Amino acid sequence: MRKGTKLYGSYLEQYKIVEHIANGGNSEVYKVEDTNGNIYALKLLNKNISIEKIKRFKNEMAFCIKTDNANIIKIIDNGLTDDKEQIFYVMPYYEKTLRMYINEDHTFQENIQLFINLLEGVKYFHKKGIIHRDIKPENILLLGNDFPIITDFGIAHFSTEELITQIETRIGSKMANFQYAAPEQREKNGVITTQTDIYTLGLIFNEMFTKKIPFGHSYKKVSNVDTKYSFLDKIIDKMISQSPSDRFNCVDDIIYEIRALIKASEKEEEIRKLKEIKYAEEDENDILILEPPKLVDFKYNDAIGKIFLYLDKNVNDEWIGCMTKNSYGELMGFGPEKFRFENNVAMANMSPSYLNSLQQIIDYFKSWVDNANRYYPDYVKTKRERERHEKEEALRIKIEREEKIKKTLESIHI
Repeated sequence: MRKGTKLYGSYLEQYKIVEHIANGGNSEVYKVEDTNGNIYALKLLNKNISIEKIKRFKNEMAFCIKTDNANIIKIIDNGLTDDKEQIFYVMPYYEKTLRMYINEDHTFQENIQLFINLLEGVKYFHKKGIIHRDIKPENILLLGNDFPIITDFGIAHFSTEELITQIETRIGSKMANFQYAAPEQREKNGVITTQTDIYTLGLIFNEMFTKKIPFGHSYKKVSNVDTKYSFLDKIIDKMISQSPSDRFNCVDDIIYEIRALIKASEKEEEIRKLKEIKYAEEDENDILILEPPKLVDFKYNDAIGKIFLYLDKNVNDEWIGCMTKNSYGELMGFGPEKFRFENNVAMANMSPSYLNSLQQIIDYFKSWVDNANRYYPDYVKTKRERERHEKEEALRIKIEREEKIKKTLESIHI
């Protein structure tokens, strides 16, 4: 049909052909424009075709008109050509197909999200007893970059309740494109089931990652592209098994296994990162070990009866503990435990009657500081080793738990 040709829909809407988009065995698809300048796609059934193919076209149209699933193409108008010889229907126009998407570079996450969305659409019509039989990248349109719209139900097998008119689309018919056809579609008496669509989806899934369609026993796998996602090969191998009985029972099972193996892969990455954790020696830069504290000054406040002894740096509770636990000498009731520390200052109550012994008290305090400096490194080392051991043990238990979860996820078979 030539550019500029006008067609009229069921609501007398006029559509003008803008350009030819694609052709199939029984129909042509055009980009069209309505009287308001809106762009649509129009599928026109060819002339001089069999009654059976006309009935199929009507069934496809009826299903798409009444569907409420966002993943299935929505028919918004339909009609006849002026000579009443050709049926057509009108649908939204999408610029992009899955074929165009596959020819681009996309992330693992983008591919997975798109494919799961595609599976959701297939699940919808499978549950209605419909087998598409002609799923291919050219028949999948894209809204945005991750939402697939499934089209071309022209050779689909419909359940009785989905038919507008009874036709001889038998479950054993083998109509499909050869490149994406399942083995049973190539056999003389092959039986077509939902597993037939699952086989085709497996080919597409592999192609989304490798840009190659699996053929024969030796083909490019996801693991050949990125070993990180090699777990997908397990799913694809099952989807494209030669025997339908060896494939997944239904699309839901594929979605479940994809998500389970993704979780297992994420667990593996978590485990890898956990195994890389190393707990370093935390006392290597401890200033109290590198530069042990020393007494540098003192003051006595007779108004409040207190002595203040000043160290050259702040000390912590661990260092103070080494002083009080490992210093045994005391003078007139003055032991290390009598002093209260704030940062680098040690203070204690002392009445004026002790002033004659002030030098001895200071000397004793210096010996307590020496004891603290002597025992502090070993104390810190022992404590840090204990803490590190506790962390490593907790880490070991966590890794063991994560590996158990990963193993469980990987062992699930649908």
